[in-house]
Amino acid sequence: MSRIALISIFILITIPPVLFSQQQETQFTETVDVDFVDLVLTAIDKNGQYVSDLKPEELTIKENGVVQNISSFGDLKGSESYVPLKLAFLIDSSSSMNDEIDGVRKLDMAKDAALMLIKQLHPDDRMLVSGFAQGIRPTALTLDRQLLQNTIQGFETEFKFTALFDAITETFDLLNQESGRKVLVICSDGLDNISKTKFEDVLQKVSGRTELTIIVLGTIGYQDPRSLFYGENKTPHRGKVILQTLADRTGGFAFFPGNLKEIQKAQNLIASFVRSQYSLAYQSTNPSHDGSWRKINISCKRKGITLHYREGYFAR
Repeated sequence: MSRIALISIFILITIPPVLFSQQQETQFTETVDVDFVDLVLTAIDKNGQYVSDLKPEELTIKENGVVQNISSFGDLKGSESYVPLKLAFLIDSSSSMNDEIDGVRKLDMAKDAALMLIKQLHPDDRMLVSGFAQGIRPTALTLDRQLLQNTIQGFETEFKFTALFDAITETFDLLNQESGRKVLVICSDGLDNISKTKFEDVLQKVSGRTELTIIVLGTIGYQDPRSLFYGENKTPHRGKVILQTLADRTGGFAFFPGNLKEIQKAQNLIASFVRSQYSLAYQSTNPSHDGSWRKINISCKRKGITLHYREGYFAR
């Protein structure tokens, strides 16, 4: 039997538009082995809360229009099917993080989200945190909660350029040394003005890893239609598109809170995300390794759930 490969699929309910920049299913291209397809699922109800009691009989999976039988299904909350998580939390520490959203400093918003995530770690999980401006300062992947907390609380802003793309690439390389589920959380406004790495290179790199999911806490203010960014006027929308694209390409999602209530909701959703997933696998009815595109469609019989997921893979 060929090696089991991983496709990450996230089922998301429609959350208020101000939190998401897009409420539509997106296309992804992946290459996996077709003997077994492993899936990671997340379900959110119409109230924006994660669903903890999803059953396999509520799901219908089709590959190129052909219904597939679910081989295994389980939650990832510490059950026998639990897959250890490698989590990286990347915080922009450039001077723009001193700005506020509804009275909350952006850096503090990011710190609070990171501290909330630490509380969700399973004993088998590992986490690294890193601030970045022109360079990154990552911890090792660890379960030392005190070290992680002290590092996060010690982050302060710097009046330096922002190398977002370099920071993502370096953090991805650290995560890629490990096996298992990987989640990269990015807290930033999405603007880069000094990286050697191009955005297209970052996008290509993260798109090719089915086990990686990027989640974004966008620190984009809305009080000014344009913002001064190191002497150059740039619209916040440009950074928002960059961040949303990274989330979409990895089957993740992005939050862009505009007020205190939305900040708190986004922080809670990000923190509880890692404890709210399901594992699922099916054996493809098409055993051919012909390099063809296999489109996956997932539907849920329960009302009020909208699907958001990687929609297919190349069978090689």
